[in-house]
Formats: sequence, C-alpha cells, structure tokens
Amino acid sequence: MSTLRHKSLLDYLIGGLLIKLGGFIDKVTGRNWKPSSSLATSELIDKIKKMLDFEVKKSGTVKFVPHEIKIRIQWDKFSDAGSLDKLRSEILVAIVDHINDNLYHTYAPLNLEIKPDYFVDGVVLRAGFGEFASGGAELVINLDKSEASVVSAKEQEPEKSSHSLLIKYLNDPEGRFIEIPVETGSVVSVGRAKENHVVLENPSVSKIHASLKITADGEILISDVGSTNGTFINGERLDVGKAYRLNRDSKLRIGTVELSITLRDRDREPQHDISSVSSGSLSTTLMTDQLDMKGGE
Repeated sequence: MSTLRHKSLLDYLIGGLLIKLGGFIDKVTGRNWKPSSSLATSELIDKIKKMLDFEVKKSGTVKFVPHEIKIRIQWDKFSDAGSLDKLRSEILVAIVDHINDNLYHTYAPLNLEIKPDYFVDGVVLRAGFGEFASGGAELVINLDKSEASVVSAKEQEPEKSSHSLLIKYLNDPEGRFIEIPVETGSVVSVGRAKENHVVLENPSVSKIHASLKITADGEILISDVGSTNGTFINGERLDVGKAYRLNRDSKLRIGTVELSITLRDRDREPQHDISSVSSGSLSTTLMTDQLDMKGGE
C-alpha cells in the first residue's frame, strides 16, 4: 500500500513538473501565444495589414511591402514604456505573420517604431519604403473609434510652407530674440538641455520643457511635456500633454521666462537683423539672467 501511495505521489510530482516545463516551453516558443490586445489594438493591426496590402509594389512576380512603419499614439493612451513595448511586440508578430502568409518581401529589414505624441489624437500610422521609394500610405485611426481611412501620403499632405519662428523676450531692455527657420508640420522642442531646438539657459526651465508644432493652417501649437515649473499662456498654466494654440498677442511663460512667439512668412516678410542671436548647428540659445529661481528638473 505504501509502495503504491509512494508511486502515485511520485507520478503526481513528475506530472506537475512536466506540465510546468511544457508551459514554459510553449511560452518561450510562442505556441500558445495569445495577444492581450484590446479591441482597438486588434483594429489597428487589421488596418496595418490592409495598408500593407494597399501599398504592395510588384517587381515581376515578387511583391514588396513597406518595411518602414512608424506609429504615433496619443500620449496618454499608455501609462509606461512597458505598455508600448508590449504593444510593439504584438504588432510586430502580426506584421511578420502577415508578410509570411502572403509571401511578401521587403527591400530592407522591418523597422517598426511606436512613440507617444503630444499632438496626436488617436493614432497616426505612416508606412513607406524608406530610401527605396518616396512617399507612402498614411492611415489615421482613433483608438476609441473604428472609423479609419487609408490615403496616399501625397494626396493628404499639404505643400509645406517656409516660415520663421520669431521668439522674443518680453520686457527685455536688450531686445533679445531668436529667429529659426521652420516648415509646416515642424515640431520644435524647447528646454534647458543643449539637445533642444530652442535652448533657454535658465534654472527655472526644465531640461525638456515644452514642444511647439506648426500646423498646416499656419498656427502654432504648444504643449508642456511634463516640466517642473510649468508652461503658461496669459497667466494660465497648461495641462501636461495637451496642445494649446498660441495667438499673436499671447503672453507665454516657460518656467519664469516670459516670451512672445510669432510665425512669419519667410518669403513675404522682411527678416530681422539676427546679430543678437546666438545660434548653434542644432539649436538656438537664448541666454537668461541667472536669478534666484526655482530650478527645473
């Protein structure tokens, strides 16, 4: 009796071990993989597949699809980088399976890039052939809605206009300003770090403080990207991650630095004398007085 009981216990332990080992192997090999996608993610994957089909280019009997896929997602849809990595893995697996199932080819290794964007509502998807072709398809889908459309990028993107972004200090006896060239659709980063397009060397300004975008209608949008001391328009603090429109008479404050920002047509309006502008190859710097201010991050 004791021998049978011992054998049953041994079988139970070995069986449990094999089940756990099998589950681990399945997890590693992906045999029992099930996407944890929400309905919105499933819809997005479906739209990506349709877009790849839409962009097929034939070379003889070989079919090529875009290998450069960039996804911009509304900034507050995912709480951390881990969520984005998980989404990227699910989408990448689906794309690879779709390419293999349809015997598609790519001109170069697949490059999938997913980033949050402060100026996007929902999801913006771009796909193209990189250096092998110009243009591509663009799909816009809202994560909360199933409506989406696929159009040619050449049809959707308006002709880019050349502008100058004129940034002036308010109440500055020296009349300091910077003027940088921008185009429609340009995104300009503002902060204390040297990597920004516009560098404000002031302790109240965070390393990466705010972001500006030039719309197709010639408007300036600004968004606080999580600064310590805030971004203000006419005295009102901006909510982090939300885009606000800047008007010509808007008084902007970055930390404690008061500025005015206007957009000028480089082809029509005379340019300022930029002798007082300090410029670098990648950024333009405004020097500020090192006052006793609350430091940014």
